[in-house]
Amino acid sequence: MLVVPSIRYSQLPRFQCSSLQAVRQLRQLQKAAVASLPTTLHRFSDPDVVDLRSDTLTHPTMQMRQAILNAPVGDDCYKEDPSVNLLQDTVAKLFGKEAALLFPTGVMANLVAMMVLCDSRTSEVLIGEFSHQMIYENGGLATLANVNPRILRNLADGTFDLEEVASKIRGNYAYEPTTKAICVENTQNYIGGRVIRPSFMKKLHSITSQHGVKIYVDGARIMNAAVALGIPPGDLLEYADVAAIGVAKGLAAPLGALLVGSTEFITNAYKIRKLLGGGMRQAGIIAAPALVALDTMPALLQRDHKHAKMLATKLAELVPLGLNIDMDAVETNMVMFTVEGLSVKEMIRLMAEPTDKDGGQYIIKLFDNGNTVRAVMHYHISAEDINKTVAKAGAVLRNLPHNNTPELQQQHDIM
Repeated sequence: MLVVPSIRYSQLPRFQCSSLQAVRQLRQLQKAAVASLPTTLHRFSDPDVVDLRSDTLTHPTMQMRQAILNAPVGDDCYKEDPSVNLLQDTVAKLFGKEAALLFPTGVMANLVAMMVLCDSRTSEVLIGEFSHQMIYENGGLATLANVNPRILRNLADGTFDLEEVASKIRGNYAYEPTTKAICVENTQNYIGGRVIRPSFMKKLHSITSQHGVKIYVDGARIMNAAVALGIPPGDLLEYADVAAIGVAKGLAAPLGALLVGSTEFITNAYKIRKLLGGGMRQAGIIAAPALVALDTMPALLQRDHKHAKMLATKLAELVPLGLNIDMDAVETNMVMFTVEGLSVKEMIRLMAEPTDKDGGQYIIKLFDNGNTVRAVMHYHISAEDINKTVAKAGAVLRNLPHNNTPELQQQHDIM
């Protein structure tokens, strides 16, 4: 397991010398610490553990760690941190917007966006039933932003029925909330990392623009969508007014998200971020690894997508044993499946339980996605890890009571 060398307090320079000398000594200690790091990162202490719960498990790369140590910093509350300013300018240009603002988390970015877009106490937002904001963000829309969420059905591909959208937009009627925004998640996590294409966004915009409704994109994994379609990231936001850009999932930065939008929107978001305690000082240590992530990690997302297809293809061979999987739904780095006669929770428990049966020695950690088991690929996962996962799944399924018939046992031997 990776152990990052620390600089002990006793090693720090005593400030009897000039502050410049102290800084030079500290930098020498930092360089020595970095030089002692291993050249490769070990993701787990146990090679028989494969953790597929989320791409948030990614560790920052060595290049990111170096960037943290060497980052130029300043006070970001005075907008004087050069690393933060560079990141914000870079992301704004990358996604074709006027300005950007750094946040410690995507949840805070989502919340601030809603508080700016829905700026009155009778505001309403249209949002998918399976969106991250509805399921995993603790009801912040209602409890903190004072925004009424009106639910839209998510279709199988993560989009909405456009007729439903049109029918649910409400104007400035005294007895009803006023629809101010609509939220789109790209990629759509809960449904399996589905990609929302520009063609849908164009159709959606043709409806919302007639009513002055703003389009907001929760882009925690928007780079996955861009890589999957092979298009510039900005093309995904051509018809969006505002978006959150995540850097801490498959891109592997240790933390952070950015809002992108108009200069006026970002000015207002800056004030609300401060209200929520999101004002940061020397935030360059957050921005520096994010810059590295945006520069180096998109190419590795292609490998994650390839691994997801590989895992799905191999799991499909277990269909005779009761595993259900939709191959067409695997578009990015996520694989969803179910098992006949076995609950999601029980399948996850069995996959994480070490046994002595064939293929069962591996501990595979998976995510409970409600009605499905979720496996997420990230840059730590190898082809060998995928083989271990499939071997374990096969061992679990073969030992289910309904798979212990002589006929199925014969099929198992052939497989």
